[in-house]
Amino acid sequence: MIRTRDLLLRAFNKSSGMHIISDAEKSVLREHLCSMYVFLFEFCEKRGLRMYVAYGSLLGAVRHNGFIPWDDDFDVLMPREDYDKLVRDYAGDLPSKYRIYAPFSKYGSICRFAKFVDINTRYQSIGDADDEEHGFFIDIFPLENGINNRLYAYLKLPIILSLMYVADSVKQYRTCSEEYKCLLDQSTSLKINYRIRHTIAILFSFLPPSRWYELLDNFSRHEKHSSFYSEVLANSNKTCIRLVNKDCFSSYRTLQFESIIVHAPNQAELLLSLWYGDWRLVPEEKERWHHFVKYVRVLSQ
Repeated sequence: MIRTRDLLLRAFNKSSGMHIISDAEKSVLREHLCSMYVFLFEFCEKRGLRMYVAYGSLLGAVRHNGFIPWDDDFDVLMPREDYDKLVRDYAGDLPSKYRIYAPFSKYGSICRFAKFVDINTRYQSIGDADDEEHGFFIDIFPLENGINNRLYAYLKLPIILSLMYVADSVKQYRTCSEEYKCLLDQSTSLKINYRIRHTIAILFSFLPPSRWYELLDNFSRHEKHSSFYSEVLANSNKTCIRLVNKDCFSSYRTLQFESIIVHAPNQAELLLSLWYGDWRLVPEEKERWHHFVKYVRVLSQ
C-alpha cells in the first residue's frame, strides 16, 4: 500500500516552483529557530512557565546534538496550565516581531495547537500565502492531564479525532489555493482524499475553522488531577490519549543543540522510546521526510 506521505512526495517532485529545502536555506532557518527558542524559553522562565523541547527536536538533541539532519522543525511541550497562561495572558508582552497563533489567542488560530511565529520571516510551501502567518515558527503543544478511566478516554477519542478532522477540513476548504488543488490532482488517492474533506467541510463550514479549533481545544482538556499527562493535540490518531507519567517532566535536563542549550524532560530517553520505539536507529534514506518549499527568507527589519 502506498502511503499518503509517498504520494505527497511524488506530487511535490512534479510541482513547479517547489524544491527540497537547500542547505543554505536550512542554515538560515535553523539559526533563526535556535534564536527564537532561546528567546521563548527565557520569556517563559521569567514568568514561571515550564517548557520542554520535544518530539523530533528532542530526538535531534539526544541523537545528533542538534537538528535531525534531514529535518528543520522545532517542537516544545508545555503543561496545560502554563500553555494557557502563555497563550491568553502573556502573548501580549511579546515584542512586535513575534506572535502566538492559537485557539483563544489575540491573533486567533491557524491550526489545533499554538505556533510561535516570527512575522519578519517567510517559510512558504505549496499554496501558502505570503503573509505573517507563514513565518518561521516553533510548534507548542499542551500536555493535558491524563484520563485515568480508560473507558472514558476511549469514548472521548472518536469525538476528539472527529473534531480534528472537521476543523482541518474546514481550514483547507477556506484557504486551499488553486495551486494546491493542482498538486493534489496529480494523484488519484490525494484527489479522493481532498474531495472527501471538501464534502465534510461544506457540511460543517457554518463555523469558521478558528471556532472549530476552539471547540477542539476545550474538549481536549481534562481538569481532573492525574499522575499522568496525555498529548491530545499533538497527535491525530489513537496515541493522542496515551498516558505519560508526570515524573518524566519533574525537572529539566540540559542538552547541547547546535550552538545553544535546550531544556529537555529529565527522562528524555524514556519518552523517545515511547514516541519512536528504537529511536537510536537512524532511518534509511527512503524513510526520511524532506520538506519541500518555495522559499525561505528573512525580511528586512
